[in-house]
Amino acid sequence: MLHRILALSVFAVAFTITAAPYADEPAKKSADKPDPVRVCSERFWIVSETVLDREFNPPTRQEMFVHAVRSLFAAENAEPLPELERKVSVLVNREQFTAFLKDNWPTSMVESDVLVASFTSGMLEGSSNQKDQGLIPPATAKAMEGAAANRYVGTGIQLRKSAKDALPEITVAFPNGPARKAGGKNGDLILEVDGVSMEGLTLSEVVDRIRGEEGTKVSFTVRQPDEKGTRRLNMTRGPVPFTTVFGYKRISEDRWQYRVNPDQPIAYLRLETILPSTPAELRKLEATLLDEGVKGIVLDLRSAGGGDVQPALLTADELLPGGLMFKVQDARHHIKEYRADKDCIFRDCKTVLLVNEYTQSAGELVAAALQDNDRAVAVGQATRGDGSVISLVHLPNDLGAVQLRTGRVERAKGKGWRPITPDHVVSLDQDKSMSILEWQHAQSGTEPPGSAPKDPPNDPQLAKALELLQDAVKK
Repeated sequence: MLHRILALSVFAVAFTITAAPYADEPAKKSADKPDPVRVCSERFWIVSETVLDREFNPPTRQEMFVHAVRSLFAAENAEPLPELERKVSVLVNREQFTAFLKDNWPTSMVESDVLVASFTSGMLEGSSNQKDQGLIPPATAKAMEGAAANRYVGTGIQLRKSAKDALPEITVAFPNGPARKAGGKNGDLILEVDGVSMEGLTLSEVVDRIRGEEGTKVSFTVRQPDEKGTRRLNMTRGPVPFTTVFGYKRISEDRWQYRVNPDQPIAYLRLETILPSTPAELRKLEATLLDEGVKGIVLDLRSAGGGDVQPALLTADELLPGGLMFKVQDARHHIKEYRADKDCIFRDCKTVLLVNEYTQSAGELVAAALQDNDRAVAVGQATRGDGSVISLVHLPNDLGAVQLRTGRVERAKGKGWRPITPDHVVSLDQDKSMSILEWQHAQSGTEPPGSAPKDPPNDPQLAKALELLQDAVKK
């Protein structure tokens, strides 16, 4: 159930980005393939140097090598080398690591590309946030950076694999994105990309077909799941502006209902993810909502993410009238304090936060800053974050990138980091959580899919937040 819940939590990306282990492009002839031992040795040294330099509390080089060798042998279902840790513990330089790898390279029928990918993935299991992930290809790293900066270039869709039709399905065609402008709809199945069938391809392979440079053209052949007729979508890849702040219920592509109850002066704002554009979106909404007489705000951070500290501190700063937001300790264990200035939006509005175990990364930092400064009351379930600062770190030689824990956040109150404990705990079972996420997911798209719930689900956490704000507004 957990993976289903997380799959519905829409992170604002133009499509599903797969940062999975990757191998070198297969050569036309086996003789043209580079020596896999040399490839693994070079990758190991570059990656281990980067991890040791940038990782917060990094593993030793020997620990990384042990993980890599274990993964190498696991790829061919072979028994691990006896006394591996002891043998590796005495290796100290690049030549010794390379010689060990050469002397113990598996002799099997497994393709060398598979072995290289397994070794590459394994060596990062000893560092944070890297289990089974491996290197991030350069094109994917570029896409991730674009999404994090809210300037993603692409077609403006989010994809998943349809379980029924085994075809890529557009779960969200983002407003004003190229695909939406071309007539793309939520639920569309992509049959062809530029005339090439997508049947039988993995989601990663589909993404590779769709991805391209700004200004280049691409066409999709699509159909709705229950229709036989197909449509042709011709579009030009371009910047996709992502919305990160949503209301309660979508009225049209450009209009939202922000009040849960029209008779109450309480607005509902949901942060789906936190990007550099989030503060500006909130500022723009402030003028509209205050003119409508809003006196209380429900800020829904359930399942809110965003991996960068900078958007989190900018968003928290926008909502705070001053005070220490949090501290960040870097890989050198230097500590820097971040304080909010006196400017503050929704200054006179009472605020209640909604949080849960999937409030993470930037979402959790914003919630912590507001709670620690007594700016908002938190309702929901405890978060689970560990305060890690996860950064995308590029590798030399066009090798790609890795995501490393480059720092740790310390909360404004108390020592170190601690997950957020709600001021009012309201628990939900998985069925209720799923129904709420399905509703939110349907509202995120330009139009709800046919299977989307038409009425809002029962939401005890939101009900508690509204109850608290009603009392506060009356007082």
